[in-house]
Amino acid sequence: MDASFVKVPRQRNSRGENATTNAGEVPANWEDQPEKARQKDNGARWTSKNGERHYGYKNHVQAKPIERAYRNKPLKARQQRNNWARSRTRVRAEHVFATTRMSLRASWNRCSGITRNSAAIARTNLSYNLVRFEQIVRLNLKNWRTA
Repeated sequence: MDASFVKVPRQRNSRGENATTNAGEVPANWEDQPEKARQKDNGARWTSKNGERHYGYKNHVQAKPIERAYRNKPLKARQQRNNWARSRTRVRAEHVFATTRMSLRASWNRCSGITRNSAAIARTNLSYNLVRFEQIVRLNLKNWRTA
């Protein structure tokens, strides 16, 4: 499983408001101020990857993970062969994330709410599929399932 982060504007909530929204409820003072409640994104979450903290949503894809070498502990020959075999599949997922991030500029959403952000992520994935299909047709790839 691999994921790309889709960042959204960070929320400036108090600790009490965060505890209430994480429990799936709406804070009491937001009910009195509907304009404030509209600006809050209750679906986004904080997460960390490689020591970096991110706030937003994840765009998931299923891929085979590779094994990693560490300092003073190189990979064994069997692990290198496994990584080489898996890399042919994994590179496909990395190309998808790179294209959506760099060409389609989809690493940042300005929507509020999980429904709108899910729709924006789905729209980006659809756009990628259309771009890739056009490339397959233009290049006249015979065996496009492995290209």
